[in-house]
Amino acid sequence: MSNIKFWKPAYQLFRHDEPLMNKELEEFYVRREDSPVDTLVNLLEMDDDPS
Repeated sequence: MSNIKFWKPAYQLFRHDEPLMNKELEEFYVRREDSPVDTLVNLLEMDDDPS
C-alpha cells in the first residue's frame, strides 16, 4: 500500500550525512511513544552544564 507521491520526495530528501531541518523535519519526523528523546531532553535540561 505504498504511495509513490509521498515516498518519492522523502527518498529524494534523504541525505545520510545531513539531518532533516525546518520544513523537511516537520513533514517527515514522527514522534514515537517509546522514543528515548524525551528522557534525554529532560536529563540534559537538569544538567547545569549540558554537553
